[in-house]
Amino acid sequence: MTAPVAAATPTLRLLLLSSPAGAIEPCGCSKDQLGGVQHLAAFVAEQRREVPGAVLLGAGPLLFQQPVLDPERKQQDLWKAEAMAQALGTLGLAAWAPSANDWAGGAEVLATAQAKASAPLLAANVSGSPSLGASTVVDVGGVKVGLVGLSDPGAGLGSAPGGLTVSAAREALDQEVARLGGQGAKVFVALASLPRGDALRLAEQVPKLHV
Repeated sequence: MTAPVAAATPTLRLLLLSSPAGAIEPCGCSKDQLGGVQHLAAFVAEQRREVPGAVLLGAGPLLFQQPVLDPERKQQDLWKAEAMAQALGTLGLAAWAPSANDWAGGAEVLATAQAKASAPLLAANVSGSPSLGASTVVDVGGVKVGLVGLSDPGAGLGSAPGGLTVSAAREALDQEVARLGGQGAKVFVALASLPRGDALRLAEQVPKLHV
C-alpha cells in the first residue's frame, strides 16, 4: 500500500477582488448578507497563513458604485472611497485596474486613492493620466507574475473623462505581455475592467494569458 503524500504548500495564490464599488460593509438590503471589508481582511489573512505567496489584485470599480456621483450622497461616497482605498493599502493590494466608476470623483480623487492604496493603478490602453501605469511584475514566492491592466473609462458615459485617450485593448495587451516576458515574467494576468464580452474575447485571443 502506498503511503499518502502530504500536500505541498502552493508557491503562488492569486486573490482576485472585483467590483466592491466602495461598499465597505453589507448594504443590509437582504437578510444574512456576508461581505464587507472586515470579512475581506479575515479572508486575506487566512489565505496568507495557508500560502505565504498569496497576492491580492483588483479590477474596478473599487471606489464608487456609479460613474457619476449623486450630489446628495457625494460626501458620503467620497468618505467610503477613501476608507476603501486605505483598507486595500492595509491589506497589501499589489495592483488594480480602474473602471469608469473609479473616475467618478475626478482624477485628483483617483490619484489620492491610488496613493492610499499604495498599489500601481494599471490601464495599458489608457493615456493622459500621470497616476496610470501599463503593467508591472511582482515576485510572489519566487515566481515572477506579470500584471497588465486594461480599462474602459468611458463605459456608461459615452466618452472617457477629459484628458484621457483610450486605445485598442488587444494591441496594448499584446505589447505589454511581450514586454513583461522580456522582464522574466512566467505567469501573465490581465486585470480587465472591461465589459464582460470584451474581456472574454481578449482571453481567447491572447493565449499567453493565464488569468
